[in-house]
Amino acid sequence: MAGLQGGQAILSPLQAPAGKSRQKSAAYSFSQPACIQVFHTAKFHVIKETVFPMRLLSLGINHRTAPVEIRGRVAFPPDRLPDALQELVSLQGVEEAVILSTCNRTELYCGLQNADENTVQKWLCKYHGLCNETMDSYFYTLTEQSAVRHLLRVAAGMDSMILGEPQILGQLKNAYQDANRSGTVDTLLSRLFQHTFSIAK
Repeated sequence: MAGLQGGQAILSPLQAPAGKSRQKSAAYSFSQPACIQVFHTAKFHVIKETVFPMRLLSLGINHRTAPVEIRGRVAFPPDRLPDALQELVSLQGVEEAVILSTCNRTELYCGLQNADENTVQKWLCKYHGLCNETMDSYFYTLTEQSAVRHLLRVAAGMDSMILGEPQILGQLKNAYQDANRSGTVDTLLSRLFQHTFSIAK
């Protein structure tokens, strides 16, 4: 954190993780300032402004939007995650990806550059052999500030079936570590998830 100003904690401009270098990263540069501003109150951390040089997307399905039999059809077994992550970032315009898959939700967090939001949903349905049109009503799509707010709520257990349950934070950390090992995390998602973990712990 760069410090506090008027009740706001302002993250310094995004920096690439030390020693992190992916060939795909050469396709773009973070020439614009990018930061996450968070307003702190006694109990909540509210996103005030998020400026990203590429688009942040969160696509998901959870216990509120779909019954368990539908959620199970888009779940990712742990042994398939590395290949799924690699396949996802091989799509045109998908630069980064983290996949969170639990019994109650499957969520894909992606950094997009010149990519249609529907690209990720179509890939998810195709990957699981499902009809995109049939599944469309079960998905929610969030971008930019809305995606950041959602991730913070998920990490804090505020979006869980049992309000405030702590297990989801560990599951998020595992999802991030899986993506990091697979090489599908770069500056955008790395900074976002690290910030989320620092707030939710």
